[in-house]
Amino acid sequence: PDPEKGSAVGLLLDISTGNTVTVMNINHHDPKERIPAGRIENGETIEDALEREIWEETGLIIQQRRWLMRVLARNKAHYYHVFGCPLPNFYGLKTEPVVDGDELLICQVRNPELLINDKTLMVPNHRIMLDQGI
Repeated sequence: PDPEKGSAVGLLLDISTGNTVTVMNINHHDPKERIPAGRIENGETIEDALEREIWEETGLIIQQRRWLMRVLARNKAHYYHVFGCPLPNFYGLKTEPVVDGDELLICQVRNPELLINDKTLMVPNHRIMLDQGI
């Protein structure tokens, strides 16, 4: 797959509390919490896709970002480009359900320690961000 295509993923971290933001599509037949992310559109940089997706799904505007890793999807058809995004707080986080295409998303502030047992690939990296002071 093209390493410049795929999905941009933002691990949002409140640097004062260590909390993170997850989103859940309540229109899905099997709703699960996930890290805010989305496809990179044609003509868009990975960083532009990250900023757009974070804003569309959560209402948050990221000022800083740090590239963490690129992960090949299980189906090996595309990559996930993962960024750490430290924020001083989650001011502006959407509290009402968000319509994003055919998704109806609910944003939640969570403690990443509570998510570690979930089978979410990206969550352990929140611990890395905290440990490294990102």
